Amino acid sequence: GDHYVSQVLQYIVTMVTIFLSLLLVNHVLACAWYGIAASGMTDTGLTWIDLMFGDDTTYEDSGMLFLYLSAFHWSLTQMTPGSMPVQPVNSFERTFNILCLFLGLLFFSSVVSSMASTFMQMKLLATEREKLISELEAFLRQKMVSRSMAVAVKKQIVRRMSQRKPLEMRDVQALPMLSLTLREDLLLELSMQHLRHEIFRLVEQTDASVLRHICITATQFKALLPQDVLFVEGDVCENAYMVTSGLIDYTISGTSLLTSVSCELTNEVVTVVEKGWLCWAALWSEWVHVGKSEARPISEVLELNSSAFVVSIQRNLELQTLFEEYSVSFHSRLVAASPGSAGMWPNDVQVPLADHGDVVLGIKQR
Repeated sequence: GDHYVSQVLQYIVTMVTIFLSLLLVNHVLACAWYGIAASGMTDTGLTWIDLMFGDDTTYEDSGMLFLYLSAFHWSLTQMTPGSMPVQPVNSFERTFNILCLFLGLLFFSSVVSSMASTFMQMKLLATEREKLISELEAFLRQKMVSRSMAVAVKKQIVRRMSQRKPLEMRDVQALPMLSLTLREDLLLELSMQHLRHEIFRLVEQTDASVLRHICITATQFKALLPQDVLFVEGDVCENAYMVTSGLIDYTISGTSLLTSVSCELTNEVVTVVEKGWLCWAALWSEWVHVGKSEARPISEVLELNSSAFVVSIQRNLELQTLFEEYSVSFHSRLVAASPGSAGMWPNDVQVPLADHGDVVLGIKQR
């Protein structure tokens, strides 16, 4: 959504809420002010509704609407520097008037402070936005960037300024205040809910401490705005990625790095949805990206570092032995995959004939 507009709307809602609260408080005070007079409580024989205005007309004789408006006007003067002719004429009314003045002193200063703060935040938001745009335009003019490119750059910058990027752990300034143990527990809970692949369930059943170590040392979350690139073709892959929210578009290159020849499918786009994995092969082999991935909407991925993953597995000899066999089985299927044997070349999204069940079956056949 439009982050800038949502912030402005939030400030407007805050101001409207303050205004409505002010009206409600004054309505209650006005009703109480009239109620004291209508109850007949007096030690002087008079109440404020007995006071006259105009040509021998009392407030009581003026009608209910005028009475309410007069009481509401009186309540407003208790919270603002305004004044009106209605005054307390007995001890009960004067006591209530004094209490309202104390309340007004506190409430009015609070309202003014809140309104001023909201206006200032709106102004700072607009000023910061204008400053960034002005600086960008000055840079594009100095570098004599073409008009079409300048328009495209400015359009994307404005759009990205208006988008709310999901918070990452490093963005939350309070988290470093946590103790190491509690921070690790938090990271464990955040990561565990996504690591539900059969291989991680096996790790948990064999040695839960290893899975904890994986979550703490090998995982981190990365937030992506629309069109943010996660990786590009030709880069050495050090992480496997799981989509935790949003969508990732993966473009398979027309030229495969595995074969150095053109593939039949040129720039095929595959959409990886939530809970889908990219670069799973990086955990079991030395992998180089053979395509490009970028976020479509605002998205978030869980990064699983392959080197840290291996170090964690080595903490348990039984798991280390099993994973070595798993890697050999996976790798043999990876290098054997081709259009002739599997109908396609392996890529960052899919390695044909290398599903978990196939890999486990390959281990048993060895």
